[in-house]
Amino acid sequence: MPDFELNGVVFTVDVDTAQIAMKEDASSFEWLFDLPEEKNRYILHFNNKTGRIAKPWENGDGVVIFHVPQLTALDPEGMAMKYKTPLAIIKKMNDFDVLVNKEVLKERLRGKLPTIEILGQVYTVDIEGGILKPLHRLDLPNITTAYLERFEELHAYEIPYNLERRCMVDATPQEVLRRPADYKIVRVPLLEELDRIGFNKKRGFDLYKRIKLNPPKAHHHSEVIHYRQMTAIANSLLIKLKKRKGKRKGL
Repeated sequence: MPDFELNGVVFTVDVDTAQIAMKEDASSFEWLFDLPEEKNRYILHFNNKTGRIAKPWENGDGVVIFHVPQLTALDPEGMAMKYKTPLAIIKKMNDFDVLVNKEVLKERLRGKLPTIEILGQVYTVDIEGGILKPLHRLDLPNITTAYLERFEELHAYEIPYNLERRCMVDATPQEVLRRPADYKIVRVPLLEELDRIGFNKKRGFDLYKRIKLNPPKAHHHSEVIHYRQMTAIANSLLIKLKKRKGKRKGL
């Protein structure tokens, strides 16, 4: 990872995570796409008193502003490799140009909603309306965003799908773990990934907030995973169930 210097402080840059970190203290880092921008530079607050990147609540004496160049300037070779774009072109672009498909963004700003395929059925994603609406199927119910949020894990919604009933259900992780042959788990991207523009509108954020982190897409796909791949909640429950079985055997 390349280094760069600002006001006598040396940082490293990682294009894979869009992070910069102090070379002498990697625990002091920041995600560039979370920072405000001004004239194609990210605005980073640095605390001269602590010698570290300032926390959001730190202000006043000792806190100064560093203007951080774009990733395309800090590590053009890394950006060219990651996004499979010729180096000569990358050097003429800013991060927004590389990450955001302007045609998809233009269509979204004109009102075209993204879609997602879930178990073979395509749904229109309407975050402002709070629903995922089945396309060309009046006989299927809408999926509410509130329903999805009940199954939120770290990076996705993980929803039980009952094979016999052929629908997503409100099964608890315990039920899935006790009868794994009866279920699949459908993994759906988080709302902010499905439609960052709609997500920002719904919550009253700036329209372009974190758009480089979740650039607009016209269409998404869900993923069907094995029950053993369920994350935090199910894994924790599986461990507990195994411990209980072990205690019973010990008795």
